[in-house]
Amino acid sequence: MTIIYHCAVRTGSSHVFWLGASDWGQDGQFYWLRTGQNVAYNNFAAGYPSGGRAESCIYVWGDGLWYDQFCTVADVRPLCQTVS
Repeated sequence: MTIIYHCAVRTGSSHVFWLGASDWGQDGQFYWLRTGQNVAYNNFAAGYPSGGRAESCIYVWGDGLWYDQFCTVADVRPLCQTVS
């Protein structure tokens, strides 16, 4: 999660980043869209996830905490994993 810290917290970014995870299909069961694997680590803010079926995507804000929100949030930047 170092890249998340660097992009969202250390840089003081005001941007919102999409983590590539969702709970589409079963509410509360988050998985990585690229691999289909369950999200084993999380850093949700207090009271989150909170959106039920309506808020199915995970975003990270400048505080480094995770929030579930609608998947149609505007001006979101993706964080992408690459294979080395």
